[in-house]
Amino acid sequence: MRYWAISSQTDLKRSEGSTTTAVTSIPLFTLASVAGDGCLGIPKDRKNSVYLSFTHSAVQRDYLVYKIDRINEELGTKGSVSPPRLVYDKRTKNFHLSCQSMVVNPVLKELYSLFYLNGEKVFTKKVLDLLGLEALAVFWMDDGCVGATTSAINKGILNLYRPLEESLLVCDWINSLTDAEAKPYRDGGMYRVRINRSAMPRFLAKIRPYVHSSMRYKVTLKYSHYNTKSKREYEASLNIPLMNEGDKAARARSMSAISTMMI
Repeated sequence: MRYWAISSQTDLKRSEGSTTTAVTSIPLFTLASVAGDGCLGIPKDRKNSVYLSFTHSAVQRDYLVYKIDRINEELGTKGSVSPPRLVYDKRTKNFHLSCQSMVVNPVLKELYSLFYLNGEKVFTKKVLDLLGLEALAVFWMDDGCVGATTSAINKGILNLYRPLEESLLVCDWINSLTDAEAKPYRDGGMYRVRINRSAMPRFLAKIRPYVHSSMRYKVTLKYSHYNTKSKREYEASLNIPLMNEGDKAARARSMSAISTMMI
């Protein structure tokens, strides 16, 4: 059995720089990927096997490659990402240029039993208590976005689409990790999660070190020329390097972004 050492959520709350670790037999990056766009399934003709599959838009291929590389490293699998191809989306009833990937591993059976109930993904406190800031960043890169319309500009939206009870658990989890208040809001018969624009700079600063550079647009806000507290907080956060860039690149990009953030 392989083991993964991680910073526990308790330590993350107590001290941002804590080096105390907890040891778990659960592959936590893979679990975080299941929380987002990952889909666990059991093949009809192989009841003892579990697969993990992903579908991302073609523009997110670099991010999917990164995610599969991390999962391969964690599970010892050899998953790869397909070239872009047209895939029919039953929800939107349109064809989209997409990339796909799949891995199969016995460890996934444990994740399936942990995260799924009656064949459906369910967010529970037990699962969320295992996941920290990197998992939240993966979740955000998969299902989060920054509002762009006039009424929603700079608000954070997590496209959760879960019942109210699960949405409240996810909101509590986000607050515990980032001190940014998140609230559920109804969309049809399910709930998404919204983060107020004033809390977004603080939220994005927390997850930024775990965000892949190809998903930079997921942590980008836009401000007018007015010198507000939120704008100053956001400008300061731009000095934090993204997951795969160095301090020098972050500073250079920060100055460029500040000079072009006018709306």
